[in-house]
Amino acid sequence: MARGGIYDQLGGGFARYSVDEKWLVPHFEKMLYDNGLLAQLYAEAYQVTGNKLYLETMKGTLDFILREMTDSTGGFYSALDADSEGEEGKFYVWSKKEIEEALGADADLFCRFYNVTAGGNFEGHNILNITTASERVRADARDDFENRMAALREKLLEIRSKRVRPLTDDKILTSWNGLALKALCMGYQITGDERYLKAAIKNATFVREELFKSNKLTHSYREGKRSDGEFLEDYGCYLSGLLELYQTDRSENNGQWLEFAAALARNAIDLFMDDNGTLWLRPEGQSDLILRPKDERDGATPSPGSLLIAALFKLDRLTSDSSFPTDSEKGLHALSGLIARMPSTMASALLVLDYYLSDKMEIVIVGQSEVRDRMLDELNKRYFPDKIVAVSGTGGENWPLFKGRRSDDGEVQAYICRNSVCRLPVTTLEEFKAQLDEVVR
Repeated sequence: MARGGIYDQLGGGFARYSVDEKWLVPHFEKMLYDNGLLAQLYAEAYQVTGNKLYLETMKGTLDFILREMTDSTGGFYSALDADSEGEEGKFYVWSKKEIEEALGADADLFCRFYNVTAGGNFEGHNILNITTASERVRADARDDFENRMAALREKLLEIRSKRVRPLTDDKILTSWNGLALKALCMGYQITGDERYLKAAIKNATFVREELFKSNKLTHSYREGKRSDGEFLEDYGCYLSGLLELYQTDRSENNGQWLEFAAALARNAIDLFMDDNGTLWLRPEGQSDLILRPKDERDGATPSPGSLLIAALFKLDRLTSDSSFPTDSEKGLHALSGLIARMPSTMASALLVLDYYLSDKMEIVIVGQSEVRDRMLDELNKRYFPDKIVAVSGTGGENWPLFKGRRSDDGEVQAYICRNSVCRLPVTTLEEFKAQLDEVVR
């Protein structure tokens, strides 16, 4: 997918789907939820493999979101249309002549690498893509090949920016913003690029201050106008992003995201969960609905109920709210029948079940110095799904993981815990690495 035309080789980001088996010809519409989810996937793929293609694809996707899908408020837009000037894909495709005129002597190298021909591969034009033949071009090129190609892509991107753009669906959907929020946090964890963290914090601040009004979470927002009604998908998706932000933000004020997440979780339980643990898509007693809807299976996005249950399990480790463990187990039990009968449609629920059955891993770091940041950088290099990370400059907060753990002089102490049983604290990066090597394979 990352090498195909479904991925925008110039501007980053993925189209909605491919219409062929080679991932070459996309339906050119770009959706926020696809790009938020795929950026998360490529982040984890890079952690597992170290493959730089996955890293560059994640970065390109996040950069696309920041460049083309971000409102001045910090919210993220929903979609870009496929058409411009009445033609699908016109904004994205190239003739060989256009590239030759733009790149001059470098055009031949670019065209050979991105498989550009005079006849084209899409209605007489070219969708840029990378193949095995492209890799031979790379292998035969000079040492500065990557830098040269980056400069050529930037030149074409600048030319493309002057074309008539596809229309932007600029409504801000809270659920899809939650998926993008999590992706940006993961991007910062891996790269240390402050742009990703700043965009994540701005988004969470915007949602908390503008979309969480009168103790209700807005579903849709555009130009100051908010929709009515509350939806499980907004709570489930945004909780997922907020918990990732709490574990990513290294500032002394990071506890605000945990407080906001806990408040949303309590609301969600009251609004959507019945006595049997079933999670409904809408609150009870909606006058505009004949039947109260529910959908516990994954679709184009993860099941919002499963995302909520996953958040409740993690909030149980992070907060002292006694209702979270009860409600999370009740919600998972309610899904157990579907998990057994239709596991292929219940991947998100299966991930929750795996977390429930597995050892719970927590990393708690108190203190504030360069050593702390280097410890976190080392942790984020590794594929360590479902970890809980809690960071504080001084420790001693009311949150359970900081109980009895303080650092009044700023000295760093790191605790690696399994099921709330912690190893002796370590104070150096080398000791931290050694303990991680023992628990993270």
